[in-house]
Amino acid sequence: DGLSWQDMDKYGGNSDMNMVMDDDGGMMFFGRGGSSDGEPYVNTENGYTTNLNAGLQYTNKWNDKTTLNFSPKFNSQVYDNLLSRYSQTQIDDSLFIDSAKTISHVNRNNFKSNLSYDIKIDTNNTLKLTLLANIYHTESEELTNSTTTGGNGNFKNGFNRNLQTNSDKQSYTVSALFKHKFKKARRTLTFNTDWNILNNDANNFLKSDNESNNGGGLPPSKTLINQMTDFDKSTLNAVSKLVYTEPLSKKYALELAHEMTYNSGKNNQVTYDYSSLSGKYDVVVDSLTNDFDQSTFIHKSSVKI
Repeated sequence: DGLSWQDMDKYGGNSDMNMVMDDDGGMMFFGRGGSSDGEPYVNTENGYTTNLNAGLQYTNKWNDKTTLNFSPKFNSQVYDNLLSRYSQTQIDDSLFIDSAKTISHVNRNNFKSNLSYDIKIDTNNTLKLTLLANIYHTESEELTNSTTTGGNGNFKNGFNRNLQTNSDKQSYTVSALFKHKFKKARRTLTFNTDWNILNNDANNFLKSDNESNNGGGLPPSKTLINQMTDFDKSTLNAVSKLVYTEPLSKKYALELAHEMTYNSGKNNQVTYDYSSLSGKYDVVVDSLTNDFDQSTFIHKSSVKI
């Protein structure tokens, strides 16, 4: 962690880097980009991190027509951090002292696999297939204790909070690119399709004990929160595009294209309060619950010169 991109790839930390071999045996590296998909944030400048990486890279070419690239990688990361904070705030003649301690633990691992297959069917036709798979598993816990007192040590407010997360994610991408060159120079036909699937199943547990001093001899007010949130999300994105080019002159060409896009998603987020009667999380909190499905289908044609 904290290394340059060259070092990250050397030690397997940058799983979005890919390597291919050209016809002369040279190596080329390129980045695919991406994000952590909502994974718990880990600040590598603080705490202790144990990072384990393992991977393979296989590249081969047969008969100058078929090229295969295959690179599976595994990453395991365990992060622990103890953060203590102390501050004083002066407002007019009043002094407020805040003291807090947060203990964080994140244990996550993921397996990524990248497979590409290039086929030179003949002198006029080529096909490239790409398969990507990314499987996550994350467990995290955060314990926070915070207290605010006055300058004379009298209690103002405070809370104890325990937040636990357990999530599983799967991401899959399948793409195909077909190119055809006609006998006439610069006349081409291209078809490209991409399918992306993302599934996310997670459970969050929140336990919070909040207390506030009301003053004036009144008893302090207390709020107890004990909830479980269940996430079930899935998305599908599919894009297909057909492009035909026709040369009009030495400088100009006509491009005709049609693109179809399909998006669908399911978001089921339900929050439950803990019931002391049943001993289970079975009381639905409507204000923190969201359940919907959506889908869109788009056709787009274009003409370019």
